[in-house]
Amino acid sequence: MPVSRKRKKKKGGKKQAPGRRRVVPDWNRKLLEKLESSELHKNVKIEHEGFEVKVSELILDYGADLIAHCKTESDYNKYVPFLIMCWNTAILPPEKREESIKQMVEELNAKEIEADIRSLVDRKVKFYGAYKYFVVDYIITMLEDGDMHLSVASTEVE
Repeated sequence: MPVSRKRKKKKGGKKQAPGRRRVVPDWNRKLLEKLESSELHKNVKIEHEGFEVKVSELILDYGADLIAHCKTESDYNKYVPFLIMCWNTAILPPEKREESIKQMVEELNAKEIEADIRSLVDRKVKFYGAYKYFVVDYIITMLEDGDMHLSVASTEVE
């Protein structure tokens, strides 16, 4: 299992008023509500917490070198979906994978990054090939301290 991303430790921090609890967002609930309200997932049985690994951590580890360059919410909203597209493409059988890469390059109008797409797909196959999780949806949330939180909904492909 890959090493998960290390979180920055807060120094100092805000003092909390006595008697007030800090509200921690329920990322899984937000994503579950989004999936259940989607027409696309209407008749799909949705399970959560059934996998041995956190797919979001796999994705962040897989794309750590790209994510390291993200500084703004806009950067994350650009690179994380790109990583997920490459991750999902790598799960396809080799003949469909090639077709998907060509389609991605055409739709993104990005011939200049075709080598990057192929590199990410190859990295997924080589280092994360044992993880057959297809990401069907995701939510990117920016935290107050500037960190990004990723929640994914995925299905295991056999």
